[in-house]
Amino acid sequence: MGQKSKFPAMALGLSLAMAAPAFASFSGSKTILSGATENVDGDIAKTANTDITVNVGGTITGVEFLATDEWGFTFDMNIYGTATIEELKLDGNGATTVFVGNGIDAATLTVAQSYMSKSGSVSVTINSGSSMTVDAPSFGWTSGGELEFRPEFPSTFDLVGTGTLRLINDGTYAASLFGTGLIGNGGTTAVTSAQDGDYLVYSTIPEPTSMSLLALGGLALLRRRRRA
Repeated sequence: MGQKSKFPAMALGLSLAMAAPAFASFSGSKTILSGATENVDGDIAKTANTDITVNVGGTITGVEFLATDEWGFTFDMNIYGTATIEELKLDGNGATTVFVGNGIDAATLTVAQSYMSKSGSVSVTINSGSSMTVDAPSFGWTSGGELEFRPEFPSTFDLVGTGTLRLINDGTYAASLFGTGLIGNGGTTAVTSAQDGDYLVYSTIPEPTSMSLLALGGLALLRRRRRA
């Protein structure tokens, strides 16, 4: 992977810093409440096990969200609102879990580039109705966004129900998916991809049982209409 320019990121960081309070080198527990916006720029889980929760209606923005392989602390991130981060680097020795959405409320995680599982296990779950998007056109990187899971450690990327992974693929920028253990519904469902506008969208393929139930529901609705 080539070296990417940091100048656009610096400009973005300045604008975000003016727009929202910032926290850096954070360890411990933090909750972003509904209606609140906070900026992340720096080390996470550096000195202790760390848990960050973004409530429904809350927002995290950031230039850099970093857990390095120098630290052995666990890091849990629960996004029930909105997270927009330029660099999501989860390279810590400790276990990392990321949940996007709770299956009820739609949540979004958008990153320009993401490196995961360099020295520890990472588990990312995108729940029904929620999405993770790797999107880099505003940063001017020739290769577009990147999403990399290192294969040396046990890591998973789970799409649950209607949860989706969206990678930029607009003809100019093309995100790459490296070495990921991409699974559906805990590994019980196949995952497929299809071009949707400027994005390559990964989603689960409905199980035959689910398809049968949908078909039966459609037949029941048709019969009701005919009786009416």
